[in-house]
Amino acid sequence: MDAIVLGEGEEALTTYVKYALKGVQPADRRGLYVREGRKWVRGETSEPLPLTRARYAEGLRAMRHVREYLKTGIYGFMPAQLPHFWFAAARGCLFDCIYCGGSREGYSFATGRASMAVRNPAAVAEEMAQLSGMGLRIARLTHDPQMLGDRWWRKLFEEVRERGLDLKLYWESHRLPAPHLVREASKTFAALDVAVSPETASEEVRFRARRYFTNNVLIKALDALKGALVELFFLLGLPGETAESARLIPRFASKLVEGRGYAAVYPLIPYTIDPNCPMALHPERYGVRLIFRGLKDYAKAARGRKTEDFIGHETRELSRKQIAALIEELNREISKIPQSEASMMKLEFEEKP
Repeated sequence: MDAIVLGEGEEALTTYVKYALKGVQPADRRGLYVREGRKWVRGETSEPLPLTRARYAEGLRAMRHVREYLKTGIYGFMPAQLPHFWFAAARGCLFDCIYCGGSREGYSFATGRASMAVRNPAAVAEEMAQLSGMGLRIARLTHDPQMLGDRWWRKLFEEVRERGLDLKLYWESHRLPAPHLVREASKTFAALDVAVSPETASEEVRFRARRYFTNNVLIKALDALKGALVELFFLLGLPGETAESARLIPRFASKLVEGRGYAAVYPLIPYTIDPNCPMALHPERYGVRLIFRGLKDYAKAARGRKTEDFIGHETRELSRKQIAALIEELNREISKIPQSEASMMKLEFEEKP
């Protein structure tokens, strides 16, 4: 390893690669740690990229296998997956969910960006149009459109309609989606896939994690999402969660999907604590003991085989071993929840044979 790119890094990385190809070190080391012999030299922190200069889709035009690339995700290339792409709507966040490395505090700590920056919705729609011509079928937004405000998402939807794009839309809802947002999105896109993360069945634990909605409000929001595919996610390892409250999750999840064939609950994924989340930055404040503290810890976890290998923290209530055992126990219960209709609806987001 000869250099480490810091922060958002596009311009620093581009600069470094240009010089590295010539076999020399760049004179401008902003945004870089550079190795000089046995010594590492840190450059100044680079300014975050103005989003008016951000271009995310243009480079794909040079790819020979762009359609295959658009079918590639965290599990690698998936031939049955409809071509999809993540469209950057903004950078940073307005909120501070304590477990999220992309929270307002975590993102600022990692990149130096002082506040959230929002892209022009017309630029996002234009990128959707460019990739639509390359076979794109699903547009995934990096941010909850509701977070960016009514004016923003209404303009995006207007631009998409003006371009006549036939796309499906996916987003992860930070706040519960408002009915008028869902209605307008349904008029604009061929299908909607919305991820909603209650995280826990306990309102107290959810509020402590700075996710401010009650179980009753969540249920009303799910009813307003009828017609969309709703993906429900839970997380184990939050401060305040006990074995007793965690064991309420499968029953609560079953209540959420019962009678809602458009909703699906997913197995719990072992939460490997985000390095820059508020829980990691202030473990004493949240009653967390960090197990993972450096890059080597995370690299080792990436090679893990057991659930416990991926758990990088403990809480006052649950040890690492207990968190892992509960994840496995709860997933056995969640696997028993009938979800056939939702599973079939998921096929709308896959290629037909």
